[in-house]
Amino acid sequence: MNAIICWRDLVAYNTETLFQIERELKAHGAISLAAYDVLSEIEIQKDKRIRMQDLAMGVILTKSGVTKMANSLVKQGFIRREKCPHDRRGTYAAITPKGSEAVKKAWPIYRACIRRFFSAKLAAAEIESLARFIAKLRAPQSSK
Repeated sequence: MNAIICWRDLVAYNTETLFQIERELKAHGAISLAAYDVLSEIEIQKDKRIRMQDLAMGVILTKSGVTKMANSLVKQGFIRREKCPHDRRGTYAAITPKGSEAVKKAWPIYRACIRRFFSAKLAAAEIESLARFIAKLRAPQSSK
């Protein structure tokens, strides 16, 4: 298969799938996928908080997108900002109980979507192969 066609198919499937997942989350009164991505990244942290600069590296949003999403999540009461005691310029995003509940509510819907749009369509061996391909694509590029 031509690499350009493969790339376009991959991007198109990703776009279609994300749209469907957003629709499912909304239909069930859950948070958006972007909000879920941010909140779940905070939720898995040891102290249920993460430095904003580290959050930007761990989610699918751009740095400015993370800032906008964090501002929205603060207004909605899902996270709070905390000053970093070791760095006066640093800020933590800490998940609130309301934020944790939103993640718990969205997860079963998101999990079902992952199953329907991904794992149910592929054999275990195909998923393993795809995981290797993705790791190869995401590996840091050497500068020559």
